[in-house]
Amino acid sequence: WIADAFFSIVLECLFLVQSVLVGLVPGGVGFALGLAHLSLLYALYSFEYAWMDRRMPVVERLAKIERDWPYYLGFGLPLTVATALPQSMVISASVFAVLFPA
Repeated sequence: WIADAFFSIVLECLFLVQSVLVGLVPGGVGFALGLAHLSLLYALYSFEYAWMDRRMPVVERLAKIERDWPYYLGFGLPLTVATALPQSMVISASVFAVLFPA
């Protein structure tokens, strides 16, 4: 169980780095893909607490995100847009902390 939690943290960090790198693609395509990546990541953050409580392995969690990606994209999009609007990282992090579904 500890290995699964550690793998989940590493995976989320890599997904965050991937989101930033995809966002660097020039033009609006990179911005849109970066928002999509972050939307999926924020949805994973949101649902992971319940899934871990149910002892769902990380492989099943990722399969669920991949299978139902339109739902999770839409779920994470409002938070992603709200945190992408501020120019300041401090304000963006504050918005995330206030709006994150806990």
